[in-house]
Amino acid sequence: MKKINAIDLDKTLLPYDSVRSLVLKLFMVPGLSARVFIYSALRKAGLMSRKEFLRLITGLLRGRKDYDNFIGTFTERLFRDLSADILALVRKNSDAFTVNVLCTASPSDYAARLAERLGWDCVCSRVEKDSVSHAYGDKKKALFLEKYPAADYTYNFAVSDCKSDLGLLKLFSKYKIV
Repeated sequence: MKKINAIDLDKTLLPYDSVRSLVLKLFMVPGLSARVFIYSALRKAGLMSRKEFLRLITGLLRGRKDYDNFIGTFTERLFRDLSADILALVRKNSDAFTVNVLCTASPSDYAARLAERLGWDCVCSRVEKDSVSHAYGDKKKALFLEKYPAADYTYNFAVSDCKSDLGLLKLFSKYKIV
């Protein structure tokens, strides 16, 4: 069986939250800043769920005429900011046949591109016009198990900063909370 590793993105592989970084970039876009501010204020006040916030922010992003260029540039910035220490830890727990999976609640718009840039697979949030499959907590674990069943893989190593990922982490023979 193939070994598989699960690597969290925000505040693990990256030293910051990528969605927050995306929101800050969108604040700077003329014509979007007012809506981004309102959505952020509603989210901060607890009047909007994470899923709804992600759906609305992703909708603003996808509405940009320069979407491909914007998301490509953003993904490259994320790639440059990846933690050398976490990448070294992943390499230490991998061999030539290990499947590394970026596991994140961040949207597929950039998470899947980042995983591809790394040569990894990806489990991430999927945002459609009217729905969100939010890969957070138990949902992240369920999506991982659906895509990578234990019958087909040896769950080798996982790393995350978040206790909400503990259910996923405990599936692996080795895990680390950073």
